[in-house]
Amino acid sequence: MAVATNETARAPRWISGLELATMHIEPHEQLIEGLLPAEGAVLLAADPKAGKSTLCLELCRAVCTGTPTLEALPGQEGGALFWMADDTARDRFVLNYQKTFQNEPLPNFEVFLERLPLYGGGFDLLRTALERTRARLVIIDCLTAVRNARDEADDFVQQEYDELRDLSAIGRDFHCCIVVIHHLSSGRRASGPNPFIGMAGSFALTGGADGLITLGLFSMTRRERIVTAVHRDGLPNRFLYAMDAATSRLFWVGPDEWVSCWDEAVQAYRAMQGSTFDGKELGEALGISDRAGRAKLARWRAAGLVEDIGGKKHSWAPTLLDVIQRLLAKREVRS
Repeated sequence: MAVATNETARAPRWISGLELATMHIEPHEQLIEGLLPAEGAVLLAADPKAGKSTLCLELCRAVCTGTPTLEALPGQEGGALFWMADDTARDRFVLNYQKTFQNEPLPNFEVFLERLPLYGGGFDLLRTALERTRARLVIIDCLTAVRNARDEADDFVQQEYDELRDLSAIGRDFHCCIVVIHHLSSGRRASGPNPFIGMAGSFALTGGADGLITLGLFSMTRRERIVTAVHRDGLPNRFLYAMDAATSRLFWVGPDEWVSCWDEAVQAYRAMQGSTFDGKELGEALGISDRAGRAKLARWRAAGLVEDIGGKKHSWAPTLLDVIQRLLAKREVRS
């Protein structure tokens, strides 16, 4: 009888559809709304020189000063730690820090500029620093510089998963978000609309993270970046940000609705500048038919890129003009 009772106590509990329908689930806390969860490990990947470290410094600025990220995304205030494990780039980091913060010290911020494998003292390094600082954000640049060596007999898939899950556990223990900078695969296995498939490594790597972020480029000479972010407890988020031509500050450009329209909108602006235009003129600027031009105007109007001023004429929306001015200010002065 005692054995049966114990077995009953250990039996799995099934939850009915009726109970599920009435459950109240509190939204999970976020460190930066729409971008970073309050705790766990997030993988951030992009091409080389795409601005991963610069974006992470902007995240540190926002958290350390309690100001909105990219001048738009609200978040929480706290300290930040930056583990620059890619020691061959430490000079670049120092110069980037000085440029980003204009030689002013960032409060509640510390950097560690040495390589150290995660299972060779790296985890202890993080725990000790978090116990002392209670920082809310940790940046690790980059995963390749801190991961452990692989032997032929090792299960590298399991190791990739474990590394991210162990970092996630530290994030939960210390109520902080750990952002791990990574890179996109040279083979770029991306297929379809999922930008995370291109992350280097096995799928266990992305499965072990609590959140995934990628930076998309229009080209290496353009200032705009596409951010695609998703985490376990939130819906995917996509938006544009860019670097101000005059101040070198990163700033919010536009929401998901702007992403698919942006490249052609910039092309059309450069061709037509600030004039009013109709579907035919837009079509000529983009090299498409009048009908396709009118269809694009309808989509751009819905996205808030243009405004209907009557008589089939449109003008650029003030929000877009503000962004364009910040993007092209130096180029216009030079011309």
